[in-house]
Amino acid sequence: MKRLLILMIALCFAAFAAQAATSHDISTGNLSITTGGIWEVTGSTDDNSIKIDTNDKVTNIFENVTIDGAECALDIVKGNVTLILRGSSTLHSANSAGIRVKSGASLIIEGEGYIDVHGEGDQNSGIGSRKYENPGSITINSGHVSAYGSPFGAGIGGGGHGNGGTITINGGEIVA
Repeated sequence: MKRLLILMIALCFAAFAAQAATSHDISTGNLSITTGGIWEVTGSTDDNSIKIDTNDKVTNIFENVTIDGAECALDIVKGNVTLILRGSSTLHSANSAGIRVKSGASLIIEGEGYIDVHGEGDQNSGIGSRKYENPGSITINSGHVSAYGSPFGAGIGGGGHGNGGTITINGGEIVA
């Protein structure tokens, strides 16, 4: 009986540890996510960025994040990503979609916060893809989302010469 109790306690701690979030201040450097988990991101930068490249489920919690001028502020190469908004965040890419969701990847946005996303350069979307690319799946469940593409790029969807992808808006306040 004592061994069973110890085993149950160990499993509870293991489950808790698996759900613990990893914190990252974006001002200290780039964030490359290659395994699933929960990532709390804070801070401001002019050139650091976030790249997600994993088939695992990733949850990013943005609390007052500013990325202004990185090549691609948030690049979702592959995976299923949930972005939870807290506070007010700004993502402005220098020469890409503000949030790039590559074909085959998915992004879900939710939370009560605000995010202002800009894609800059040649025909890039705000949230979606670059020129000549097709975006993955984009779902917005809640939050306050403003997304602006560069000329000939969608606010939310495809860059120039790409399709719009699959976009679902279930709630929130959206400006695109």
